[in-house]
Amino acid sequence: MDAERVGGGYRHVVTEPNRDQLSTRTLPDLDVVRIRRSCERWSALDSDVSIDCAIEPDRVTIVQTLPPLQPAPPEETARVPVARLTYSFADRQWSLYRCDEQMRFRRQTNLGPCPYVQPLLDWLDDYVSFWP
Repeated sequence: MDAERVGGGYRHVVTEPNRDQLSTRTLPDLDVVRIRRSCERWSALDSDVSIDCAIEPDRVTIVQTLPPLQPAPPEETARVPVARLTYSFADRQWSLYRCDEQMRFRRQTNLGPCPYVQPLLDWLDDYVSFWP
């Protein structure tokens, strides 16, 4: 918040952050490490399936890479989004979204936002039916 001199007093001016300021925000490092480790652990459970994560400025999308149905080049493997963990910088909380049949992300309604990502990862561990 900036103060601007107006007459004999000051007026506070709230400015919206520009794109450069938004891009300097980063996800909590420890949480990103936890997400990556979970993806590695899930990948180790099945040699045919790989679980990866795509990290963006305010979210991490967990993606399942499936082998092709027939012999094909590696670039033709199917990448299916499974879940998205979004981070609210204002609240400093993580929320879990699942990918539905139409490839749209829907908030997981039985879980509220969490200040740390680990409870959401634990939930993903416990609910095998969540995985396609």
